[in-house]
Amino acid sequence: MVALFCASFIEGGHLNVRGQLGELASGLGLDVVGEAPGCLEYGDGADEVLASQEAAGRLGIVGVPFYVFDGRWTLTGAQPVEVFGHVIDTARGERVT
Repeated sequence: MVALFCASFIEGGHLNVRGQLGELASGLGLDVVGEAPGCLEYGDGADEVLASQEAAGRLGIVGVPFYVFDGRWTLTGAQPVEVFGHVIDTARGERVT
């Protein structure tokens, strides 16, 4: 994900150009002959992406950054370290072991 953001927003790349996507995939160690083209040509992995988008919708995620702790506690936006600590402590305290 970071590679896509850097390519698009920092380097001015065009993510709709398959050659550029191939270079990014190769740089990340993906199989640009087998795996990556399948995602682009045939939608391999689309079910997983759609499932993650549906899960995000159920959690009310409409922006980034968004954090989910223990599947129930959420934070949105930039937050101070203390807020993260409080949510983590709360999630730990309510977890049934």
